[in-house]
Amino acid sequence: MSITIQDNHIRQRALDPTQSFIVQAPAGSGKTELLTQRYLILLSHAQKAPEEIIAITFTRKAAAEMRARILHALAFAEENEPDKNDYRHTTWTFAQAVLKRDRALHWHLLKNPNRLRILTIDALSAFLCQQTPLLTHFGGSPAVCENASPLYQLAAQRVLMSPDASLEHLLLHLDNNVNKVENLLADLLNHRDQWLPHILYCYQNNDALRETLENCLKRVVIEKMQIAAQTLPDHLRQTLILLAQHAGNYFVENTIEHPVAACTTWTWELKPTLEKFSSWFGLAHLLLTQTGAVRKTVTINNGFPPKDPNKSLMLGVLTELDNHPAFQESLYDIFMAPPTTYTALQWETLTALTALLPLLAAQLTLVFQEKGEVDFTELNLSALKALGTEESPTDLALYLDYQIHHLLIDEFQDTSVVHLHLLEKITREWQPYDGRTLFVVGDPMQSIYRFRNAEVGLFLRAQAQGIGNIDLEPLTLTMNFRSQENLVTWFNTTFSTVFPAVSDIATGRVPYTPAIAAKTATIADAVTFHPMIASNEYNEAEQLAEKIKTIYTENPAESIAILVRSRTQLISIIPYLQTLELPYQAIDIEPLANRTEIQDLLSLTRALLHRADRIAWLAILRAPFCGCTLADLEVIAQCAEKITIWEAMEKVVSISGLSTDGLQRLQGLFHTLQKAFYSQYQLPLSQWIEAVWISLNGPACLSNTDEMNYTRAYFNLIEKMEAESSTFLIDQLTQNCERLFANSPQTVTTAIQIMTIHKSKGLEFDHVFIPGLQRQTPSDNEKLLRWYDRPNALGGDDLMLAPIKSLSHKSDAIYDYLKTIENQKQAHEVARLLYVAATRAKKSLHLFTEIEWDEKKLCLKTPRKGGFLEKLWPLYETKLQHITPTLTETAHTLSTDAPSMLFSRLPSDYLSAQWNDTEAAKTQPIKIDITLHSSTLKIIGTVIHDIFETIFETGIAQWIDQDHFPLAQWKSRLFSLGILSHELENCLTCVKTAVQNTIACERGRWLLSNEHTDSHAEWALTRMIAADFQHLVVDRTFIDKAGTRWIIDYKTAQPKDDETMQDFLAQQKKHYQSQLETYAETITQTEKTENRPVQLGLYFPFFQGWIAWNYNV
Repeated sequence: MSITIQDNHIRQRALDPTQSFIVQAPAGSGKTELLTQRYLILLSHAQKAPEEIIAITFTRKAAAEMRARILHALAFAEENEPDKNDYRHTTWTFAQAVLKRDRALHWHLLKNPNRLRILTIDALSAFLCQQTPLLTHFGGSPAVCENASPLYQLAAQRVLMSPDASLEHLLLHLDNNVNKVENLLADLLNHRDQWLPHILYCYQNNDALRETLENCLKRVVIEKMQIAAQTLPDHLRQTLILLAQHAGNYFVENTIEHPVAACTTWTWELKPTLEKFSSWFGLAHLLLTQTGAVRKTVTINNGFPPKDPNKSLMLGVLTELDNHPAFQESLYDIFMAPPTTYTALQWETLTALTALLPLLAAQLTLVFQEKGEVDFTELNLSALKALGTEESPTDLALYLDYQIHHLLIDEFQDTSVVHLHLLEKITREWQPYDGRTLFVVGDPMQSIYRFRNAEVGLFLRAQAQGIGNIDLEPLTLTMNFRSQENLVTWFNTTFSTVFPAVSDIATGRVPYTPAIAAKTATIADAVTFHPMIASNEYNEAEQLAEKIKTIYTENPAESIAILVRSRTQLISIIPYLQTLELPYQAIDIEPLANRTEIQDLLSLTRALLHRADRIAWLAILRAPFCGCTLADLEVIAQCAEKITIWEAMEKVVSISGLSTDGLQRLQGLFHTLQKAFYSQYQLPLSQWIEAVWISLNGPACLSNTDEMNYTRAYFNLIEKMEAESSTFLIDQLTQNCERLFANSPQTVTTAIQIMTIHKSKGLEFDHVFIPGLQRQTPSDNEKLLRWYDRPNALGGDDLMLAPIKSLSHKSDAIYDYLKTIENQKQAHEVARLLYVAATRAKKSLHLFTEIEWDEKKLCLKTPRKGGFLEKLWPLYETKLQHITPTLTETAHTLSTDAPSMLFSRLPSDYLSAQWNDTEAAKTQPIKIDITLHSSTLKIIGTVIHDIFETIFETGIAQWIDQDHFPLAQWKSRLFSLGILSHELENCLTCVKTAVQNTIACERGRWLLSNEHTDSHAEWALTRMIAADFQHLVVDRTFIDKAGTRWIIDYKTAQPKDDETMQDFLAQQKKHYQSQLETYAETITQTEKTENRPVQLGLYFPFFQGWIAWNYNV
């Protein structure tokens, strides 16, 4: 049955390659397909090269998916034309036009897919920074740190080590709590892209700053009064004036201080002035409770004594106000409005922060430079620098303006302020109708990444005002191709209530956009609500598992997902799934560091790298591969009070009090590790640790293949860290283990998927289960500084800043107001998070919740704020009134006892088997490693590659003079990559020798010459193998005068003392032949000249070594 696409005219409009659009694409609306079609159309209209079109996403996964879709469409276009009624026909047609363009301009996209510019916003920033190393102060290409918290902490510590008047004031403000100040400063650095521009503005405009900020506060108050005046119901206006004045007069006549007393002079004006605020504030106190609800009654405390004849009239007005939520909300805004001036203490603290925070940001920059790594925020801020200013754009900005013709932005609802500024700078010279377009796609209803600095208000602003100079035509898709009709009906009914009625850029209010179902109804009860009286979390978990069991048994081929807000929710759920023998796959749920086998490996790694790490050594003595009892552990710990555990183990035979079993285990461990220490530095660290673990019979301590997979992930992590950095930090390894999750391979295709809601975004499942609706959002952490960039009614922005309150004060009105705004943003995101979770469902949705029972009132308690249940409560409250503890009590039928924590260890004779060759090991001479370690050689190789690339770019002629060598620069580069001070001179000599040998060698000069045809150095290529992408970097390639393509790799290896040159070169060719042939295959596929001869070669700069061979195309 064909589907009627009711928004097809909108989709067709979005494909106009001459216009710019912002498309709101709700869940299941086919957004990725629309993006793919738009990209294909733009490719088919490209003037010269596919690089004219750039598609930007916010995750690597999304970029890979879009690239794969484009390439699949191009491959599909090479097949026969599908039926015109086939939904793929449109994409096939567009892809056909691209292939025609591809052939005409010799793009070879299918053979060279790296020409498709589909990348993440962070990858774009990295590219911009690499083009302007001096301007961004990066020098080389720094590593991007996924978790920069230790660097933030270090920057904060350095600020605290340089006290000045500003810091002294801040410390006194917070009762000299240095640890608290350090943590607050470090926390601020994660969001510096938001506050740093404001702080720098304040620092530069200090004279008029207070007046500017207080004027902003005044505008906020005035706007709130004007909104209240506009929303006050006309038919209640006169009555309210009389009643408010009446209540105010009561307090004045009885000389009672009360906010309502100001109502004696209250009159209605459409545009009240600031002087009227006290009377409006009194009106808010009169009509509303502290929580913002309309009062149910009035008493003498509100200005209405018991026999007051106007009391009944007042109660009638209060009842009527329930029908006017807009006025009620505007009154509450007045109730919560900030003061219009700063106190002396507030201003002194704010002044101190405006002086201190620029220093904090500067210290972080220095830390980044020292460590050779940056965070994503620094990457993006530096990319902004790389493009210059509006008055002085850089050459790079002008180049991009010429190069980029079309920009496509996916998931725009996840944009941060700095990302928006980057897009504005890239497109600032674009003019209407100049042939360049901006295509922005996203769904503000799915904006759930505020913890990553995403601001949904930026999407709303772009809809209303465009981006920079570009007007964007707003389009909204309405079809839902994912969920069946009954689910879509529930979505429309529920989220129209849960979401705000009107949008608001400042607070991130996003109204719901109703959807139209493309699929007919399949299950009548598409959404099932499973409430139960709160008793314990296992009650909910048991019911959830039983329901999943039923669906899985009836429909084993259908997908099922459990989506949670936090990983802790699964503690009670997973045991029930295991008891029912339901196959499941937990995605990014359990950190690797929480696994006992990984904890044992971490302890082993710590102990091997630091023989004085007492805790680590005690841990491995207790680990299953050694298995000492607590009694034996206590004995050896007492013996090692003044020496290391390792030194105590050396004389274990003389330790009295050890059991026979304990002595045997310790001797076995000692001899095994002693042998391992002999081979240290002979293998890469990951291989050495693994070899030691295997010699200790570590694999025998594992109970299943999952645990083996986890240990493999651990060793792979160490190998990756070795490759990425020359300095191995054990604390960094621990942190990386905490961020690496123990994901089991999916052995059953229909395994139940368990993941967080954030992880599920972009996925879909037949049946979705959402447990724990009652769980609350964690409260907002205390901030050293709060800021709010608020769009005002005049079209501008009002900046609001508030420092943290002093510990000697209970509250700070401006700070508390900004915190309220933040809480409102968080509350709106909770609704959006529920929407994302629910709309993953294709066939059915199951909601599980526990509700608290009020024993005194014998009724259900109103849910606490911050949870999904609070959002759904208005829809379900009346339906749940029949529920009582008796009706929801269930007997536990499943056994979920926690596994007993038995002491697990190997038999003592496992390690004794390692003793056979102990004596032989003792007699063998210990091999001393006097050569450079592999990590050091890797750094030297990196520097040599950099220098060779520079020689190629600048021309070899000026390098013939050996005095020209910039040794200081090379030394600095070695140091920045991690070479220690005492190794610098030796390493620098190695680099200088390699460069001198190459320049002195005729072949070396020939290799580095830039006079060859089609010449490249450090050439980055991408190729696709089995739908996966492989990234390559070719050290050197060119076409010589004879027309031969040369592909060369530089190698820093050298022959061993007992190895002939011929044997060495043959071995190196055997080792690297496959790698170079891969390069050759990739390059020749893109060559326009067929049958060109290709030569492969390896060059060894330390001794002018060379080997070359033919490549048969």
